[in-house]
Amino acid sequence: MVDVFKTNVTDDATADQILEQLQNKLPMADINFDLDDCDHILRIDYHDDTRRFVTELLADLGFHCAELE
Repeated sequence: MVDVFKTNVTDDATADQILEQLQNKLPMADINFDLDDCDHILRIDYHDDTRRFVTELLADLGFHCAELE
């Protein structure tokens, strides 16, 4: 299952910090940011639904994250 999110993460250093936290929590997931996209896309390929977990984690870190449909 691939979950795709629009975020307000704009720089590589922040994206790397978020990726590290996500990979610690979801070690079997394939996770990446596409900061060149106008929506600053975060993609997570994982066997379970990650939508709620990811939006809450990014909110706790002070970032906006919304599922793209």
